[in-house]
Amino acid sequence: MMDIYEDDFQEKEATEWTPEEVAEWLSNVRGGELERYAERFIKENVNGDLLLVLNKRELNKKYRMKKDEIEVFFEELEKITDEIEGSEFSMYEDSPEDLATSMLEKEVELLENVPMPDDHDDYWSFSQFREHYPDLPKVIIVKIFCLLERERSGVISIEELRRFFQACSDEPGMLPDEECELYNAMHWPLV
Repeated sequence: MMDIYEDDFQEKEATEWTPEEVAEWLSNVRGGELERYAERFIKENVNGDLLLVLNKRELNKKYRMKKDEIEVFFEELEKITDEIEGSEFSMYEDSPEDLATSMLEKEVELLENVPMPDDHDDYWSFSQFREHYPDLPKVIIVKIFCLLERERSGVISIEELRRFFQACSDEPGMLPDEECELYNAMHWPLV
């Protein structure tokens, strides 16, 4: 592939990139750190529009990127795009859907058909969450609350909880011996 540098990429909006231009960008990220994914992105027909909506889970599961490569990917992507306005989430935060994939298969089965109450506030404390779901095991409630709580606020967003439960209906969950980057990242500082 030919070499294209950062200035060349800024001449054209990322949303207008062809799969070949996306692959070229990948090949040039930090001296080729992500080059091994270029052909796969072409094969999957990842153009500029698709590039901008890829999330951590897809990069990890579908493209087999490692955690540090995903961080590089988003850091470099942010350099060539403007921050998407109106987004509730940072590129570096896991979405509720990403978080739901970290649940074990047996936990997901418990959450598949959990209904959301019709009348609710925008945020719940831990005790409010437990009040609304007294039949869920406390350990599951603690886990979900810890996953969804942002910046030690003591509350979770009901919209994020709804999205989390929906993802539990759509996602198969992890096997007990399967590696989870989210938990590996949480465990590493404790070692």
